[in-house]
Amino acid sequence: MARAQVVIGEKYDIDYLTPKQYEIGGIEFENAEHFDSRMILMVAGLQVGDKISVPGDRISTAIDNLWKQGMFEDVKITCTRIQGNNVFLKIILRERPRLSKFALRGVSGDDANKIKEDMHIQSGDVVTENLLQTSSNIIKGYYLEKGFTNVAVETTTEPDTSAGRDRVIVNFKINRGKRVKIDSLIFEGNEQIPTKKLIRKMKKTHDVHY
Repeated sequence: MARAQVVIGEKYDIDYLTPKQYEIGGIEFENAEHFDSRMILMVAGLQVGDKISVPGDRISTAIDNLWKQGMFEDVKITCTRIQGNNVFLKIILRERPRLSKFALRGVSGDDANKIKEDMHIQSGDVVTENLLQTSSNIIKGYYLEKGFTNVAVETTTEPDTSAGRDRVIVNFKINRGKRVKIDSLIFEGNEQIPTKKLIRKMKKTHDVHY
């Protein structure tokens, strides 16, 4: 995973021990075609006209704020030029890949169709860690309700060259394990309701001992 970066002073004589205050004279973007620039600035907490120290915490905080969105593999802010008391910035982003399609491996067609209805993901979604984890949890929850408590889900991605740049196929390899069966069922504290009556209500429970 790439690391977010602050690049200030590559071409300019900036004293890192003595920060200087500048006004942001302009902000441009690179690799942000899929995002609203106003949204990026709002999340970053930077606006044209803001007073910032260079070097200073505002730019580091802006990168952290964008990084926390989970939408990017890399975030970088560079100083493109300094003109008097104005500093001009460029926000350079590398977006996470977008979903082309996904497949559920190791399960029946009926189960796969039902799980896909619950997942609510579709082509074009940004493939974030949260999307993958949430999808895995939905798969596990589906089988947990069926009595499979040791479900394993392995997630892999592969480029989909036929769908264009930065598109990936996500594969969910599922091993549902064995269904857990009840060995015995014991009731405690049922002073008013007979155990046999409770057992009759447990229609799908077998091998009950009391």
